[in-house]
Amino acid sequence: MNDNKFKDMWQKADFIMGNSKYDLSNIENFMSSSSKQVSEKIVKLFQGVIVLKLLILIVLFIDIGLYYNVQVNIAYFCMLLIPIVGLIVLFEFRLLKKFKSCSDNLQNINSKLTNMLQFLKGNSFMSLISISSTYLFGFPSMMLLYFFIEYGELRSMGSLDIFVFPTLCFLGIIFTFVFNQKIIKSQVQHLELSMSDIDENMLPFLKDKMESQQKSERTITILIGFVVLLSFLVLIAILKSKGF
Repeated sequence: MNDNKFKDMWQKADFIMGNSKYDLSNIENFMSSSSKQVSEKIVKLFQGVIVLKLLILIVLFIDIGLYYNVQVNIAYFCMLLIPIVGLIVLFEFRLLKKFKSCSDNLQNINSKLTNMLQFLKGNSFMSLISISSTYLFGFPSMMLLYFFIEYGELRSMGSLDIFVFPTLCFLGIIFTFVFNQKIIKSQVQHLELSMSDIDENMLPFLKDKMESQQKSERTITILIGFVVLLSFLVLIAILKSKGF
């Protein structure tokens, strides 16, 4: 296949796929675009999680100030959480720095894609645990703030409260883990597809395949989370009606 025919094929593929984010003038440009897109999504993911944990630290300090003269044990509990959250933030900063060293390094595109793929595969589980911990620490810190604003203290818990709040926290952790697992998995597939041998017959369908798969997985995950939450709320309503 000569250069002109090859160029025409990419231009046709670009037209069929809607000519969106990818500059499909050649395979190297396609791989470079894939590298940039994956890098941006993963960096934004880590940055968002770090920002949320820094906000959680601020809320914990506020909780300490509010509860110190009211329920000092609650204040001590918040003091205990602060260094734990701080260590997790440092861990996430290191992960972010490590990923940036893979994605920003001045190297050939194949090496860059390989390094990012190795990072995501090698660090995905620990990254997901760290990301999911955001909900673990964010939920109780915000609940403490809410209870103080509403009641001036952490009110006594009934049997239904003891069931509802830990369950909501647990469901939030699971949903956060699964949702972000789908994101990382889709980026891994994106990189693997970019590095694979590209058959000319597949070119018109590459971008459509990647984006439709990512959207469908995110949609299914959100729908499952919504159904689980709705079922849980219905269960709470039933328990309340029974006098729990």
